Amino acid sequence: MLFRSEAIGGIAYLASLTEGLPRRPAIADYISILREKGLARNLIMACNAAIDRASDQSEPILDIVSDISSRIENITQPLTNSDKAPVRSFIVDTMNEVTREYEEKIQPAIPSGNGWFDSKTGGGYRIGKYTIVAARPKIGKSSWGINSTAYNCSRDTRDTHVTWFSLEMEKKEILLNLVPYISTIPNIIAVRPWLRTPEQQVEVLNALAEIGDWPLSINDGEMDCDQICWTMDRDARRHERILFVLDHFGLISGGDKDIRKRYVDHSERLRKKIKQHKNAALLILFQLNEVPREYADKRPQRGDIGESKKPLQDCFAAAFLHRYQDKETLKMTRKANINLELIRGGGSPGNVDCEFNTKLLRFDAEAELEYDAQGFEHDR
Repeated sequence: MLFRSEAIGGIAYLASLTEGLPRRPAIADYISILREKGLARNLIMACNAAIDRASDQSEPILDIVSDISSRIENITQPLTNSDKAPVRSFIVDTMNEVTREYEEKIQPAIPSGNGWFDSKTGGGYRIGKYTIVAARPKIGKSSWGINSTAYNCSRDTRDTHVTWFSLEMEKKEILLNLVPYISTIPNIIAVRPWLRTPEQQVEVLNALAEIGDWPLSINDGEMDCDQICWTMDRDARRHERILFVLDHFGLISGGDKDIRKRYVDHSERLRKKIKQHKNAALLILFQLNEVPREYADKRPQRGDIGESKKPLQDCFAAAFLHRYQDKETLKMTRKANINLELIRGGGSPGNVDCEFNTKLLRFDAEAELEYDAQGFEHDR
């Protein structure tokens, strides 16, 4: 039986079926329209998700803001190029990517500024993880963070931004403790204005002016884990490479009244948060409990963390600082010890006796070296 066009509406109807379809000369415009519609749809979905989560009130509001901000930023990222493009069009980008991967492999960490610690850990603080440095009160855990800050911020490259969460010291105290690293002023003069001469006062002010140009941010005062995580998200997006210093873990506010449960919750959240950022490392300063005088010369160990072992389970490495006392006067001496109790993902534990630099309040320990069969020297 012959086909009759009138049975389905006629020739005119058949011709109308192609109306509205894109023509070859306008295909680029049509793709642009589709892209715009897709972006608009994704934006609507992200905003609706934000409204639903905020209405539900089952999550911290700062976590929701951070997640939605990241989602909106991802929406605006340019579409990837076609995988059928000629090799010459992307070979330079590929070479740059291969170079970046190699550099990350040989130095996947942000240096601490302590030669021994960096040689044992394979470069310092591991990217995407947190490192614990613990000490009893007044031993020098904050000074360790100060040294790492000065080392990374004062270098000519200045490729690493440092963000402090100072739950113990005020901004001014941190800045004054940095002064000896770029001046002749010893720490005791920098932090005690009544000991300075007029000439030293000028030198302190000049040093502070120079520190003002460092890639450094300081957040002081009381902060809870929500605020810390939100700030980490914000600063990690702003900088290509960043070191977070948290001083100290036990002073994070909020959470369960039971400190053991609070340690578990805070360490888990911080582990997940720093893992999200492939350009950041986190140094957690941890204060140990005081011990009776008769045990003051006993080096601290991982068991001294106490209340909960969760922070140790989640960290990349844990180091314990110690300073020896004079047995007669009970005053601290310059003799000190760094005990690397725990390390994951390469490197080796160990401890080293070193000197405590009283001008800078710094633990000075040189990198350990070993030799292969050919007599070449290597960091160990």
